Amino acid sequence: KQNRNIPLSFNKVSQSFKFGKQNYLYVLRAGKGVKRLITDKAKRKGVAIGYNYEAGPSIAFLRPYYLELIYNFEQDGRFYNELRSERYTIDNADKFLDYNSVFGGAPGNKGWSEIKIVPGIQGKLGLFFSLGAFEEYAKSLEVGIMGDLFIRNIPIMVETEAISNKPYFLNFYATLEFGKRKN
Repeated sequence: KQNRNIPLSFNKVSQSFKFGKQNYLYVLRAGKGVKRLITDKAKRKGVAIGYNYEAGPSIAFLRPYYLELIYNFEQDGRFYNELRSERYTIDNADKFLDYNSVFGGAPGNKGWSEIKIVPGIQGKLGLFFSLGAFEEYAKSLEVGIMGDLFIRNIPIMVETEAISNKPYFLNFYATLEFGKRKN
């Protein structure tokens, strides 16, 4: 008698996923800073140019990334497939990193009770341009760089020879501000 394989039919649609992802990262930042003008703006059609800097604590919240993994098993001489929602561990590393064993991403509500916290510091340096000192509508543009440094590596992706997690992040940013002035 020959064993036969039951085809995959899970009666559900797989969700997209990021291969090799280990954790979601959320960062909460607080800081104190200074904003200085380099040039004043004219009453009409003028541009004020300035800079700002900020520093303070930051907290990284790491939430595990779950995948729907396919497990094959035999029962009563027949082969079956089962889906299990799992986060990355050393024990399931072979399955988690095998593209053919991944059905898709797990529902987004997984891992909230398993959040880990990593403290750190943050800093920001920016250059801003503000238009029209006395116009009814305030408009400004700010561009700059911001960085976070944590007390240990932040495991966003599973580490391999090509990928290594770091304890720091550098980001460039741009901010547009629009608003109405009230007297």
